[in-house]
Amino acid sequence: LRLPGILTHKTLFPHPVRAMYAMDFDALTHLLEDWKALECDPIWMVRKAALLSEVNRNDEARQLTENALREIRSIPDRDGSVSGTSREAWAMWSVFTIRRRYEFRKRWDELAALQCDAMFERDFIARQMTSNRNSSDAPTFDLGRRRAEGFRFSSFRPGLAAFRAILLSEVSGLPPVTRPEHPVGQTIASDILGSAAELLSTSHPELAIRLVLRASNSETDKPLNRVLSRTKVATMPESVVEDVCNSCISLINYALPRLNSGSKLHDSLFWATRMRVTIEVLSRLALRLPPDRASDLLEIGIKCYKSRDVAQQFWLYTALEHLLQRSWEALPMERRTIRALDLLAAPIVGLDNFTASVPDRFPDPGGLLDLDMLPNARPPENDGRWHDLIDFLLRAVVGDAESRRRAARRILLLSAKGLLSEDESSAVAKALWTEKYTRPDSLPVGTHLLDWAFLRHPEPSLSLAEQRFRLKWLSGDVSKFQRVVESNGNVISIPLGTSEVNPDQLEEVLYNIGAAVSGLRYHGRPLELTDDNRLYITGLVDLWVNAAITSYPLDFLETFAQEPTRRALQGIAWILREDVIPEHLAERLYDKATRLTDSGTPAFDLTPGLVKTLPDRFNDLANWLRMGMVSENHDLSTNAMAGYRSWLTASVDTAKPLLAPPEDFLREVGLMIASRRKASLPDALQLARWVFDEGTPAHREAIGTLALHGLRYLSEELRYDRDRDNDEGIDLPLLRWLCVQLARAMADSGVTHQSVVEVWLQLGKDDPLPEARYAVTQTPDSAE
Repeated sequence: LRLPGILTHKTLFPHPVRAMYAMDFDALTHLLEDWKALECDPIWMVRKAALLSEVNRNDEARQLTENALREIRSIPDRDGSVSGTSREAWAMWSVFTIRRRYEFRKRWDELAALQCDAMFERDFIARQMTSNRNSSDAPTFDLGRRRAEGFRFSSFRPGLAAFRAILLSEVSGLPPVTRPEHPVGQTIASDILGSAAELLSTSHPELAIRLVLRASNSETDKPLNRVLSRTKVATMPESVVEDVCNSCISLINYALPRLNSGSKLHDSLFWATRMRVTIEVLSRLALRLPPDRASDLLEIGIKCYKSRDVAQQFWLYTALEHLLQRSWEALPMERRTIRALDLLAAPIVGLDNFTASVPDRFPDPGGLLDLDMLPNARPPENDGRWHDLIDFLLRAVVGDAESRRRAARRILLLSAKGLLSEDESSAVAKALWTEKYTRPDSLPVGTHLLDWAFLRHPEPSLSLAEQRFRLKWLSGDVSKFQRVVESNGNVISIPLGTSEVNPDQLEEVLYNIGAAVSGLRYHGRPLELTDDNRLYITGLVDLWVNAAITSYPLDFLETFAQEPTRRALQGIAWILREDVIPEHLAERLYDKATRLTDSGTPAFDLTPGLVKTLPDRFNDLANWLRMGMVSENHDLSTNAMAGYRSWLTASVDTAKPLLAPPEDFLREVGLMIASRRKASLPDALQLARWVFDEGTPAHREAIGTLALHGLRYLSEELRYDRDRDNDEGIDLPLLRWLCVQLARAMADSGVTHQSVVEVWLQLGKDDPLPEARYAVTQTPDSAE
């Protein structure tokens, strides 16, 4: 075990402590059995008890610590010696629980008077690890002045304080937590061990991860997220990644059969908490593993997914989903295609007695797949397995609500890829449209598909899905979205969207109509709108424009409350492209869009459609969008950049071309890259990539020089080993990935004479993380 000397020192730290850090619970259990702590100084009983509590032997730990406490108190102190009272204080801290807080308080105060205050000493070390962090001088008062550089004297040595915290925990027998009644328990040393892990994450990454494994209770704990950030995972030595992965696998294999073996709920929750953190750590390290090892971790994830005991532990769901997702992400496309059948055939919740405690939150391996990952044909040697798979999915589609939702996605992927025979497609249509989930005049439910998707998939009879889609979404009386109420004795009509009426219904209708016209056109099957359809849609948009704009004083409410409005905006943005909205209504729509943007809900999605409908307002719309693009507000700039990309894409659409945006917009995007503007850099890099992938030669010329200039600086600024204490907001792996994608697009479009493009392509090939590496080494048709 390659750990610093503090953990391998044979005098201070016996083998059980090293086994604990190695997550070797089999070895730890045997070592604890052989450890005759009753024959040693009482403090060794406390140390053994701390380790017993970490393997869920809490009753033994409590009894041993109380025995130690009694023996310590029975030993008289020599004059002037505080060894006994000091031991007593630390032993009391180890058994200190919420239930016994007041019982110990009086004696604790007596020990504090003798300078044996264990709580104070522990907190002192905790403060030593946090003092002087993020300190900065106060701003000067006079205009234009700034403080001169000077000397700073400080005794702050964070690394030393971190090792002192670890030493204190081991020597004094402080477990991370005590768990008298609940697996989360009460904090004893977990906070100082977590702080130590953060301080040691760069200099001693393996020790830091192992501290996190001991001290964390969930995947959301701050030390875990700081020690195992994507950037730090990228810079870890390969030997550390491999060793820690082996330890994590060992713990999972040990804990998995114990999830449901205890007689108490506490026992299974204890091991679920252990597995929760371990699976999360393993999922992050998976990104650094070669394909063979990543495939092994995917297999572990599938094994855990299939475990009925895991399915009953809600706390494991997020970590398990991460393990499946990240081990899959670490596989190249050709390996994903090979493993696709395994994911398609994975058990489905709700079928064959496979249940989960919270079914809709339990992860689904089939959700990792998309069309590009599926094979292009069914090999004859696997014909029997394919038939079994189709039969399995058809049974699930007509099963309970949860199995139907999961199976529908899998089997419709096969249909869209053309992997179903004619007979199988007919069986899919029958299963999707089963009477159990379809009324005589409606579309099927329970699949979580948008209704327009049924127009693209097998149906019992030709055009049945379109007929029922039009009935549901494109017909009716607009007045049904108005509510009549009595106010002061008068009957009045209030448009949906005012404060008295929930606006979700109208906005959902607009979204579904917009998604249908856009999605079906994209898939080569445009939905033709009749005159009645157009009048109906115009009436809906008119109602929405008249609806009041609601402000939300609390940020945490605003995010949820804005979602229906955002969906309506997206739907209307698609509708505008279909020449449905008249000019007078588009003017009012533009006015509402600007008011929504000013109130915190950006509406730049509407720009391309408004430009088409209101050509006389071209300059106004362009300036409005430009102000959003250069905003330092991330939400505004991101939405504006998306609106600009839609506009640019529409302007080169040969079927329905749109007036092109001003030429200097691309120069503005190039300047964002050249100046590395933080708020808009990711969006600018993505847009530049589109320009070189799908734009015109004129587009590339407008942005090329500035993009190359920015890439040249970014190749240095985005180095993994660069000190970036002042750049905490930078998403380093994301930006590196986007730079590699841009360089790849430039090279594919013929920009090969620029050395910076070659530099980024090489950086991508050598990148330790898969997203950048596969952006260079993996071609779009690599799954063929």
